Amino acid sequence: MLEENKKPNPLGNNSDDPWNSNTSESWTLEGILTFLGWITIIGGAIVALGIGVSLETIKVSSYTYNAYDVPHPMRWLYAAGVFMSSLCSGVLMLGVGRTLKYLEEIKSKLN
Repeated sequence: MLEENKKPNPLGNNSDDPWNSNTSESWTLEGILTFLGWITIIGGAIVALGIGVSLETIKVSSYTYNAYDVPHPMRWLYAAGVFMSSLCSGVLMLGVGRTLKYLEEIKSKLN
């Protein structure tokens, strides 16, 4: 750890702070939450598109008794539900990450 990043420990012991976000070589919690938020949104969009395009039901003809696949009538509704839930989860992670970033800035201004 660089000497200029060291601050006196309020507890009095000389251990390094493992949650110190002033180092550039480690991931910060807000960075991880932002990354996971974007991955959740993008992954949800891909899965929703896959559900909307490929969800099918099996229909059996009453005359020939042949089974064939037809598109599910509510596939886009299911896809919208998957996308909206992943969007809410991703935005929540982005918001918590941004809040932690602002709290860290406030903490650094107070010290």
